[in-house]
Parts: sequence; C-alpha cells; structure tokens
Amino acid sequence: MKTRNPISSAIGLVLVLVSAAQAQTGKTGADESGFVDEIIVTAQRREQSLGDVSIAITVLDSNDIVASRVDDPTGLARLVPTLQIKSVFSKSNPQVFMRGVGVNDDTALTSGSVAMYSDEAFLGAPASQLFPIFDLERIEVLRGPQGTLYGRNTTGGAINFISRRPGEKLETSLRLGFGRFGGRTFEGAIGGPASDNFGVRAAFVVNQRDGYMRNRHLDTDDAEVGNWAARLILDYAPTDNTTVSLKLHGGSNDAQARQYTNQGLMDPDSVAAGTPALCATPGIVGTCSDLFGYIDDSDPNAGRWDRRGDEEVDMTGADLTISSRLDDLGFTSISAVSKTDRDVRPDTDASPNQVLHIDWLDSTEQFSQEFRLTSPPDSTHRWIVGAYYLDQSISIDQTNDAFRELRPIFGFDPSRLVIMVNTRIDQDLESTALFGQLDYALSERTTLVAGLRYTDEKRDIVRLDALTEPAFTIPLVDLGDSVSSDNLSGKLGIEYRDRADNLMYVSATSGFKSGGFNGAVALDPGSVPPFDEETLATIELGYKWSRLDGKLGINAAGFYTDYQDLQVFTRQTSGGIPREILTNAADARVLGAELELLAIPTDSLELRLGIGLLDTELKDYQTDVGEDFSGNKLVGAPNFSLNGMLLKSFELERGTLALQANYHYQDDVFFETSNNPLLAQDAYGLLDGRISFSSPDGDWEVALWGRNLTDERYLLGVVGLGAFGYNLQSWGEPLTWGVDVTWHR
Repeated sequence: MKTRNPISSAIGLVLVLVSAAQAQTGKTGADESGFVDEIIVTAQRREQSLGDVSIAITVLDSNDIVASRVDDPTGLARLVPTLQIKSVFSKSNPQVFMRGVGVNDDTALTSGSVAMYSDEAFLGAPASQLFPIFDLERIEVLRGPQGTLYGRNTTGGAINFISRRPGEKLETSLRLGFGRFGGRTFEGAIGGPASDNFGVRAAFVVNQRDGYMRNRHLDTDDAEVGNWAARLILDYAPTDNTTVSLKLHGGSNDAQARQYTNQGLMDPDSVAAGTPALCATPGIVGTCSDLFGYIDDSDPNAGRWDRRGDEEVDMTGADLTISSRLDDLGFTSISAVSKTDRDVRPDTDASPNQVLHIDWLDSTEQFSQEFRLTSPPDSTHRWIVGAYYLDQSISIDQTNDAFRELRPIFGFDPSRLVIMVNTRIDQDLESTALFGQLDYALSERTTLVAGLRYTDEKRDIVRLDALTEPAFTIPLVDLGDSVSSDNLSGKLGIEYRDRADNLMYVSATSGFKSGGFNGAVALDPGSVPPFDEETLATIELGYKWSRLDGKLGINAAGFYTDYQDLQVFTRQTSGGIPREILTNAADARVLGAELELLAIPTDSLELRLGIGLLDTELKDYQTDVGEDFSGNKLVGAPNFSLNGMLLKSFELERGTLALQANYHYQDDVFFETSNNPLLAQDAYGLLDGRISFSSPDGDWEVALWGRNLTDERYLLGVVGLGAFGYNLQSWGEPLTWGVDVTWHR
C-alpha cells in the first residue's frame, strides 16, 4: 500500500481550508470580529492584537486550554509547531526544545533554553515547570531568542502562563471530572471585587488517578497521579494610576513517576555463560537482556519492577507586581520568591533486580526582581527599558547504587562497579541584566525595531562525589569552582504593513546562555569541568495575513539559526566506566519554517492547522573519548511536525452541541546526540477528541473527552545506559477518556 507524504497532505489541507473559507465570504457578517483580530497578547510587554506582533507566537486562550485538555505544560507540544517537551519522569525536570534549541539534561543545575514565566515571574527550577494548569486566561508561546523584552535571557523561546484576574464582577466556577483508571479532578475558582479598588481571586485544582501500569513483581498498579495546586491573587488600586497585585501560589505532586521499560542490549546466552556480549538484534523485543539476563516483553504498560518509583515535588512562592503611570510613563516592578523541593526514586534498571537505583533529591530557592519603564501609550515611537536581577541557590543530594544484586557475592568492588556513589552539590547563581527595545516609526507603514541586552552571570559551586560505604568514604571528586559570563546581545528588525494591513517583518536576533557546571554524578574529575557559554544568531522572515474580519488567517515564519558553542549533554563509556558529560560542541545550524492557519468558514465551524519544518545539523563535535558526532541531527528536532484542530458546533433548542478533534503528527526524533536509532522515536500521530453540550446561557457544560484515541504506542524519551547492558524507555500514556461537568456563574 502506498503511503502518502505527510508534507504533501498538509499543503493540500491548507489549500482546502483557504478555499473553503473564501467560499464562505457571504456567510459572515462584516460587523462580526474574527478570532485572529480578537486575540490580545502581551508578548511585547504591552497589549497588542496577535496580528501586530512581529514574533512567531502561538496563543491559546482559556477555551483552547480546556477543550484541548492541556493539564500541564507537556500538553503544549501537541498544539505548537516546533515545540518539544520531553519528560522521562512524570511531573518534574522536563527538557524543552524550541526550533531544535535546547539541552538534553534533566539535572537540577540545568538552565533551560526555553524560559517559562507565570504572570511574568520566571520559573527557574526545572522541577517547578510541570505544574498543573488551571484557571488561566491564556498561554503565549514565543519562538526564537527572547532577551530585549524579557528579564531572563533565553536562546530558544519563552512560554508565558497568564492567570485569570479578579475581574469587575463576582465569578465562580466548579469542575468535576471522572475518567479511566479511576481519574478524579476537582477544580474551582471564585473571584471578583471586594470593594471599589480591591479585587480577590482564589483558584485550586486537585488531580488523582490510580496506576495504569501493572507491576507484576510487586503485584501493584503503578504510575499513580496525586497532585494539587492553589493560587490566591489580590489586586489593589490605591490610585487611578497605580495597581498593586500580590499572588500567593503553591502545589504538590506526591505519587509515582512513570515506570520505565528495559530495552536489553546483551545476548542472553552469553550472559548465562558468564561471558556477556552484545546482542545481535538489539531493539527487537524479547530477544536481548540486560547484564543480569532480564528480558522485558512488548507491553509498555507492564513490567517487573522492584521499586514503585515514588516522586514528590513541592513548590511555594509569592509574586508582587506594581504597575504605575509616572508622568505618562509606564513603570512596572515584579518581585518574586519561590522554593521547589524534589524527591524522585524511580526504578532505574526497570527490572526485578537491583542493577541501578538512583535517588534524586534537590531543592531550589530563588529571588528575582525586574524593573521596567515604558513609553507613553500614545507615543509614535514606542520603547521599553528594564533591569533584571536573579539570585538562585540549588542543593543536590543524589545517590547512585550500582549492582547491589552482586553485593552478596563480591561486596564493595569498584572493578565491577559494585559501588554506591553519593553526589552533593551546592550552586549559587547570580544574574544581572539591562535590556531595552525601541520601535521607531519610519513611516505610516514601516517601523524599525532595535533592541540591546547586557547580561552578567556568575555561578559558584561546591561539590563532593564519594564512594559511600558503611565503614568508610572515598572521595572521587572534591571541588569548589566558579564561572562568570557576560554578553551583549540584541535585535534589529523591520516591520512593514501593506495596504491590506497585513504584517511582514524581517529580523536578526542574537541569543546567549551562560556557562555552568555539570550536575550529573561523577566518578572522576574529568566528568565535571565547567562548560562555556553558548550563543546563537537567528535571521527570521515572517508574514501575518488575515481576511474576512479575521475569519481566515495565516501566520508564517522562516528562519535560519547559526549556533555557536552549543551546550551538549552526552552519555559515554570510557574504560568500562559510565560518564555523563555536559560540554560544548563547536557549531550547529538550524533551517526551518512554521505555518499556522486559522479558517472559520461558518459561525459553527472552525479549523486550525500548524506545521513545523526543521533541518538541523551538528556541524562539528568530537567527544573527548573519540566519538565524532559531526553531521548528526539535533536532539528534539523532528524534520516535520503537524497539529490540527477541527471544531463543529450545533445550536440546538436546549443548548449547544460541540464536536472537536485534535491531531498531532511528528517525524522521527532523536533523544541523544549520538543519533543512535535505539535512542529515538519513529514518526507517529496522536488523535484526541471531545464532545460537549452546554446550556444556552453557558452556565454549565458536560463534556466527554478522549486522549490518544487510537491507543498509539510512542516513546517520550530513552536513556542510554549501555554500561549496564540496557536502555531505559519512557512511554506515553495509553488511551485515556473521561467526563467533565462544569458550572459557571
């Protein structure tokens, strides 16, 4: 059977949607605003229509978030072109890639290439970034370097989560959900004015679910869900020109990490004979074993695990935002403090044996302060200047218990890696930045955009890696060190509006991420030298076009990125000793394009399509153990990805019936720099659906939803552990469905 090219299919679908929408011109009243023109964003630190923003940006409003079942940030990857969010755990330490820019490291020391913000406060701790999503007004996803408008500099992009505010009238909402595997959700919010100049909004969510993974060894159901989050917002306006907003927030995840499956790499006969050798058919399920002869089967949702994979993440924080108008200039101050604790104890050998058990415990405390001054709202030439300060302290206590199964035979034996290694790290990060951007109107249709940023960062680290036995301790790595980085980056661009008010833009932007330290376990000092800063330069050409009062719109961008000294995480084996290295490759490049299309042919039909194209190459990288990865693709960068949504509604006598389908497709993707086909995921597609019925006044809604309706088997990530004779595979969730009942007042 001949397989259709997905790129050709996507282009064909674009033409069909455009034709369908144009054919409906007469069916839409000229006074009705369309979706494209209605969306107001603050991506450039001021309120703008989405079509006026000369940045590649995807926006999801509150309806999109609920209808597409975005329960945590990982759900965004199904809806946003060129975005990958990889989490081999359940609710902590994701690796986020935008346009192929990211770092494949899941330690707490990692500074991501894509920054996440909650109400403009930077979420610095990786463990804080997979929080439950609830009671949001919208989510803005910006692609490409962001530094001239944002406090925290990033090379890949930024994701902004904007909470609902108290509002001008009393609002309440309540949602009860029930689903497969005993899923239960309880979400509520209440907000409104307490007086003429004081508003309050409180919101919470509780998610619980029984385990869907069968543990045949312990006779339990693993991968349970148990998390909650809450938020309190107090808005006070002491004068007509000043607003003070205090947000208190917290949450906890206390359940189990997703269990792994064991992809054996060894020939089982050779293991049984005591002469372990590599398997001739690695990757063929049921044929290869680990170093203890364990062979996993083909069921990604069942296994024989001697640990249940306990995972606990606790987060608390407070943000204080002051906005004021000073002699017609805008002033904003954002002060934020947070604390995040993580304790994860997965079964990192994915077997009934005690081959490798790793306990991750880390804690991050953070304070940030941002000041911004902006031009008068009626100014022809708009500008913004700002200063940013970040103080972050990270403590890590990690234990690696290797080959405990052999303890009764050999006891402590480093020659056979029968060891227990404890890693303790304390790192202090201090970052200071000045930034600014000017939008200078050259004419009625043409605007020059120019921005600069200066960043100064310093990291101080103290670490001790030691063999820890009951009777003695042997230090392996004992160091105190510091690295400093400073950088001047910027942006230069031109915006042009044609006679139909469509926006065209071209920009050149540079980005920077400071150097730092490897947070992984180290068995020798050669694993932990500091790595240098990385820089990139991106040239982007974009076009934003809309017709029919916003009922037909296209956002398109093409870009080329030159990546210098990119920070690369690799796993190596040298002399039989496993090593995890975070270092710099010399050079890489990314060529890509993104297309987002919206068509509303009738008032009851809406179609969206997003396409991402990436061509990436690691141009020059030789590891210190002689591996040459030059020419490899970047991690987290599929050549082609597609997301689509179709929404059809029916106005009935007693309410509105709505049918929605979401589809996400992505090409092959590699999980490690080696481009090993065993550490990769082939192309796959995911289909989600939702059927809802709401009352005529919108006061209540009942919805039946399904996720991964075709029960697709796909990998979220693979960790290469060849020194132990296997790879760890983390699989996506199976078919899940549920019913939600929501009330609004």
